[in-house]
Amino acid sequence: MTGMVGKWLTRLRSDKIEIKRNTNSFSEKLQLLKCYCQENNIRTKDICVVGSSLLELKGIRHAHDIDVCVSEQLGKKFSTGAQKLLCDDDSLEKVGRGWFKDSRGNILVSDDQIIYDSDCHFTYQDIKFVNLEFVYYKKKIAMRDKDVRDLALMEEYAKKNNIDFCKNMQKIIPDFTGAFE
Repeated sequence: MTGMVGKWLTRLRSDKIEIKRNTNSFSEKLQLLKCYCQENNIRTKDICVVGSSLLELKGIRHAHDIDVCVSEQLGKKFSTGAQKLLCDDDSLEKVGRGWFKDSRGNILVSDDQIIYDSDCHFTYQDIKFVNLEFVYYKKKIAMRDKDVRDLALMEEYAKKNNIDFCKNMQKIIPDFTGAFE
C-alpha cells in the first residue's frame, strides 16, 4: 500500500497499534475508508455507507466490512457493479449502482438521493451512513439466511428504540407500504 493509506498504517504501527488487513475493528475500517477517499481524491460528501456496517455502528451486531454507494458523477470512475476498493483487502467495497432496489430490480431510491438527501442518511465522524430503515428493507428484499437473522435483530432494536421502519420510509417514498411483491 502506498500513499495516505500506507502512511496511516505505518503511523499506527509506529504508535504500537497493530492494524491488520481485513481488520475486525470498525473504527479502523472507518479510518481506512477515510484514508482511501483522501488518497483517491474522493470527497466523503459524495459517498454513503450502506449495508450491515450500520448494524455495528448502532450496536446491533459486528460487521465484517464497509460497503459504500457512490454518487452518479463519482461512479464514472468505477465499474457499474460491486467492487473491492482495495485489491488485497476485503474491508471496503463499493456496491453496484442503484443499491436500493425492489425485488424486480427497480430502483426505489437512487444512490444520489441516498447521498445528498439528508432524510436518507446521517453523518458520523464526517461519513454519511444510510438510515437503518433502508438496510432493514434491503435485507427484507434479499431474505438470505444472514438477512433473516439481521432482520430479527433490527426488529428487536426498533422495538426497544420505538422505531417504525415503514413510517420512516414514507418520509422518502410517500406511498411506501413495505410490500415488494
